[in-house]
Amino acid sequence: MFAGGGGKLDDSATLLQVARRTLARQALERVN
Repeated sequence: MFAGGGGKLDDSATLLQVARRTLARQALERVN
């Protein structure tokens, strides 16, 4: 069973969340 295009949308959303978390961590490190 192979997932359709919906899987790509989920992956992109996950990547965006990871990117936001990474940027947030970098910002906190710079402030601290």
